[in-house]
Amino acid sequence: MLTKASGISTLDRWLAAKEPVKIGVTGAGSDTHYVPSILKAALGLPAQLVEGYKGTADIRLAADSREIQGGCWAWDVPNAIDYAKTDEARQLIQAGIHNTSAINRSFSLSPGTPKERVRVLQKAFMETMRDPEFLAEAQKSKLDINPISGDEVTKIVASFFELKPNIVAKLTDILVPKKK
Repeated sequence: MLTKASGISTLDRWLAAKEPVKIGVTGAGSDTHYVPSILKAALGLPAQLVEGYKGTADIRLAADSREIQGGCWAWDVPNAIDYAKTDEARQLIQAGIHNTSAINRSFSLSPGTPKERVRVLQKAFMETMRDPEFLAEAQKSKLDINPISGDEVTKIVASFFELKPNIVAKLTDILVPKKK
């Protein structure tokens, strides 16, 4: 999300910016921090991350007052992955943004939960996500409902363990705060 005052209305314009675009971020580990950090590294975006905001509301206020030029969250439109020029960049965005965002509000059970109980709870969850009354309430609250199944969550989590060492090293370099 960039302000009109930034003059940046497309990702191509951002990539061509002569000066780094000031992006407000919260602390390390939040999506407002890791998403722009990964995009900056993977796509070569000219960005200056301005840390210290308490949340997205503060980032928006700072953008409105022209202290910064915007903020960056996991729901990029258009998909940033389409702009990745290398396989490494695509893998960084897939693992560090797409897969992480897909499961960041997942529900889990403790290890050893009986498989039948897991199956019953997963089925009930997915049925709730399709319930017309639930969906009507979500729509009233302007909430998007886009559930993924337990099997999909399992596949995503397993994919993290299949990442190549160079991708893990690059993500670690991007995301783990440097000791000062």
